[in-house]
Amino acid sequence: MRDLIRQFQPRSELRESRNEIVVGEVIRAMARLGYPSVMFRIHDDRQQLRFRAVGRTDLSTVTVTVERPAGSGALTEAMFGNQLRLDVVAELRQRTTDPASLLAAATRRPGPPPAGADVRVERELSSLLAHTTRTVDVDAMVGTGPRPDAPLTDLMRETIDTLAHALAAST
Repeated sequence: MRDLIRQFQPRSELRESRNEIVVGEVIRAMARLGYPSVMFRIHDDRQQLRFRAVGRTDLSTVTVTVERPAGSGALTEAMFGNQLRLDVVAELRQRTTDPASLLAAATRRPGPPPAGADVRVERELSSLLAHTTRTVDVDAMVGTGPRPDAPLTDLMRETIDTLAHALAAST
């Protein structure tokens, strides 16, 4: 019986369940901001979520990847605490079939990112992508109260606005 009990790691399972809670909170925050979910990819170490930017002309989709630091032992928890990394990618698809405009878009260099923002802009075929990474403290983002999702909703709104400005500067 003791060997069976030793197989379970309650601290690790609690930590992983908090990560899953954050995924649910990201989905709820994005739904409140008006971005319906269109894709989920669940891996052992990360969850990738894609949302459609309905009603926006400056964005097509937003992809959020929730990653946790590797490992579940005491050393990993001591180094990273209850932190997760959110990789957010905003995509602007340039729908055109004219070869001349595709060539012009492919040779155009993205503009500089907004001042003070940690944003990387790159071009892929007919899409313009803006990337950024946010570190999230799980305890601060998953709380209690009348609006427990307010900090995460505000973070996602601010991040998407920053990425949209970077895309607008690069078009």
